[in-house]
Amino acid sequence: MTGETQIPGFEILEKIGAGGMATVWKARQVSLDRIVAIKLLSRKLCTEPTDILMFQKEAQSAAKLKHPNI
Repeated sequence: MTGETQIPGFEILEKIGAGGMATVWKARQVSLDRIVAIKLLSRKLCTEPTDILMFQKEAQSAAKLKHPNI
């Protein structure tokens, strides 16, 4: 990915892991100069509305987490 796909505002650093639904990348958010994890839905699932909805719900749940170690 670090040459294939670009995400505006982020520098992709390395692949962290992959599963049946998505791939997780370590990246740097340029504007805030912080390390983040970016989870990208698999291309084959991007056309399935139920998969997209499930992915969005997971992202919303993760966004609600508040802890100093996250």
